[in-house]
Amino acid sequence: MKTKNMQTLAKLITELRRPKPVTLDSVASRSKSILGPLAATGYVVELDAESYHWFFDLRPPHFVGRDYFLFGEGMEPFRLFFVSDKRHFVRRLTWDQTREICYSAGIPIPRCR
Repeated sequence: MKTKNMQTLAKLITELRRPKPVTLDSVASRSKSILGPLAATGYVVELDAESYHWFFDLRPPHFVGRDYFLFGEGMEPFRLFFVSDKRHFVRRLTWDQTREICYSAGIPIPRCR
């Protein structure tokens, strides 16, 4: 897929992958459900490969990069799923981050499907 501004998109994805990852178990202990860490923005949460692939297969991603994909259901900010050193991670984005990525990638802002 051709992007509107590949350099800006690559920079955004790199920045969003930077925060120190936490394990799902360490964040879930502070949450009422397993979805808590996946709903909170700003955390980079380590997932098992099975969960990563489950989200990838759930419905078509909004955008797929070399080692990441953007997922969202309906009208919600994206989740950035990525692989680094054979480990799988997810980060929930804010609306501002989602809009910025959509603009850079040349894809529509999420709407109800």
